[in-house]
Amino acid sequence: MVIAIPKSLLRGADREHIRALDVDCQASENLTHFFLDVPLTGCGTKSRHANSSVIYSNEALPAPPMADDVVSHVPDLEFHFTVITIVRDW
Repeated sequence: MVIAIPKSLLRGADREHIRALDVDCQASENLTHFFLDVPLTGCGTKSRHANSSVIYSNEALPAPPMADDVVSHVPDLEFHFTVITIVRDW
């Protein structure tokens, strides 16, 4: 699943400061958006079954600064995102 976050929502944020639940799953970017491309079975994605569907969820969070980083601003962000898949019994 891919989440696109408009850069206008996170003024001054850098791609390196945005990650999924797993700190190793960093964002990418283009001129207007940050992107988190998160697999359904990785990057801290959680799943649960409900009736005839599977619900996958993860979060976009600020990456913690490294010990030797000079940080002027780490964005205050927390976006929860969910994908629901319908399982049909043919």
